[in-house]
Amino acid sequence: MSGRKLKQTIREILETETLHEGVKRVLFFPYSATVGPLISFFCSKDPLVKWKAVSVLGSVTAKIAETDPDYARVIMRRLMWSLNDESGGIGWGVPEAMGEIMALSDLLAGEYQKILVSYISPGANFIEVPALQKGALWGIGRLASTRPHYLNYAIPALPKFFDSEDPAIRGLSAFALLAIDASMRATIPLNLINDPSPIEYYLDGVITTCPIKSLLETIPPV
Repeated sequence: MSGRKLKQTIREILETETLHEGVKRVLFFPYSATVGPLISFFCSKDPLVKWKAVSVLGSVTAKIAETDPDYARVIMRRLMWSLNDESGGIGWGVPEAMGEIMALSDLLAGEYQKILVSYISPGANFIEVPALQKGALWGIGRLASTRPHYLNYAIPALPKFFDSEDPAIRGLSAFALLAIDASMRATIPLNLINDPSPIEYYLDGVITTCPIKSLLETIPPV
């Protein structure tokens, strides 16, 4: 199958299949051939296509890491490069993809989690674009959902987002904190714990809109 045809096929899969079926179908193709097309869909105007591309790339890269860790590292570096000013790009979807990949690959989580956290850390690789900040916060929360032990050091970087004017930023920062350590709930301002502002949240192939309060309640107190 030509590269153009494969890209079209992957687009159709992302548009029509459930995430579970989409992952299975994309994994049928040679892994290396699907990476570029999946990354290209991070810029899709359809939010669900973008998010499913993030999820599927996570599954593909985690599979690659099992047999060819060096190539998996190449993919991670490619993603990191797209957030570099010298790349000439914006890096839409990249922090989310990094978080998804590391949530599925312990090897890559151990090697790259500090890079992801650096995107929300002043004095490091802090990113100023709010949309990318949201992506990094979602990615940290996603990684914390499977490997919170890697992220305790990231806790001090999160509270500075609690008073953001953007509901998604303050909600995702609080969610990430609780995903890392649910016992930190008492450190979150009460007005944020009870914040009724609606935000979009993606998980497992579905975008939902819910109040920040409800999102934080998905992580029970300890």
